[in-house]
Amino acid sequence: MGVSDTLDFPDIGLAQKLSINVDLTNSKVNTLVVSVFDPNGKEYVLHQKSGSGTALKTSYPDPTKVVSGDLGAWAGKNPMGKWYIVVIDTDYLNNTTDGQINSWSISLSSVSNKKIQIKGDLIVDGNTTTNTLAVTDAAKAKTVEATASVKTPLVDTTYLKTAHPWFSVTASDCWRQGGNGVWNEVQWNVVAGGNSGSWFNPGNGRFTAPVKGMYLFTANYYYHTNAGTQSPYNHYTIGVNGSQISGGGQGPSGTYSIQAGNTSNYSGGFAFSRMLFLNAGDYVSSWVYTTGGYYMCGYHSLFQGALLYQM
Repeated sequence: MGVSDTLDFPDIGLAQKLSINVDLTNSKVNTLVVSVFDPNGKEYVLHQKSGSGTALKTSYPDPTKVVSGDLGAWAGKNPMGKWYIVVIDTDYLNNTTDGQINSWSISLSSVSNKKIQIKGDLIVDGNTTTNTLAVTDAAKAKTVEATASVKTPLVDTTYLKTAHPWFSVTASDCWRQGGNGVWNEVQWNVVAGGNSGSWFNPGNGRFTAPVKGMYLFTANYYYHTNAGTQSPYNHYTIGVNGSQISGGGQGPSGTYSIQAGNTSNYSGGFAFSRMLFLNAGDYVSSWVYTTGGYYMCGYHSLFQGALLYQM
């Protein structure tokens, strides 16, 4: 079994250098796969079934290089937001506790003159502070470290279970019109259930897969055709990585379903579902192509998704 944990990094300005620090113990570190996902859903594979012994305590990318991904790309950017770590033991034994995440953290050197409110502990130039921090010297870099929760049990199976990804979302508005004759990415801004790992972003209406696997998504719409609109119709689909095509990395080519109406000024409901293979970091959103009318009433419509099984 894998474990996961989330670190909510505060806004302290632009990074000059970003590092990820891990401290893990397990019966064999060469059976572990350790990945971190940034606030944009991009995956960085830190460790992949290598090394020896029972302890993995190091920092990335220096002195240990990452397996894939470029943490150096964060130079000049603000790492504020939720970071997500996944540790999987690929050596199935007897479903018992085998190891644990002792601690993990993100460190960066930052130039800033901002005052920030700390929730939890921050380590600044080696000293822990729990009060409001004012970095007043904009000409001098400060090394700031945010530390996540510690001592997370690591269990010997191959299934991520501690924070099983699922979400149910709706919208705060009612009648919504899209651009006529174009695809519209549907914005869902109210989380109705699940989403404990913040995999779904209500700011852009997108779900980002935390792990590779098979997922199921459904969307239910309450729509209304405008008076005077002749033979209006809508295309409904669920797409991957900004495309209206529903096929994932190993899935079949996606298609869309059509709701058509020959009557103007008519209300009805429509449901659509897709089962998709997703790689970690892929994002999913729902789309509507409309030729007239209101394609949904937000708070009478629903978008849901869940991981069926990890691969």
